[in-house]
Amino acid sequence: MPIKKWILQYCIALPLIFVFLAGVQYLKGRSFAYSVEFGILWSFISVGIFALKRAYNYRKNIPCQVCNDLPSDISTDNKKIKENKMIENKIDLIEQSVKKHMGFALIIAFVPLVFIQIISYFSGSENTASLLVFLMPVVVLSACAHLLKSVLGDLARSEAAASDLSD
Repeated sequence: MPIKKWILQYCIALPLIFVFLAGVQYLKGRSFAYSVEFGILWSFISVGIFALKRAYNYRKNIPCQVCNDLPSDISTDNKKIKENKMIENKIDLIEQSVKKHMGFALIIAFVPLVFIQIISYFSGSENTASLLVFLMPVVVLSACAHLLKSVLGDLARSEAAASDLSD
């Protein structure tokens, strides 16, 4: 067990938790003595529970993503590297797809706005421009829906192509 590492971490965590808990009690209007007593008691209880659970997990060889105390398996590392590469590829694909479809989504959003403004200008009526209040949420929603549909379609097509290659 990495006892030295844990002791150092708990020596840092204990005063921080104490200050936080005592400060909260003091700000709630409790007396200073009560706040200090509460902070000491509950900081030791919380750190003690965490230390016991951490030691149990270490002995049972249960990995903890936060603590990172167990030596990792090479096979697990290779899986993580593969997963990270797959995620990076998907992120790149999504970024490219968003760039590809963003222009048309903006056109969908702005054409009705411009169209109504032109009609309002030539008709001389200001009532026409008030339609924008009702129309713009629908237009923006439809532009977002088109963008999302296009990006998800590109993502599905790339996954289908990738599965065809692996078969």
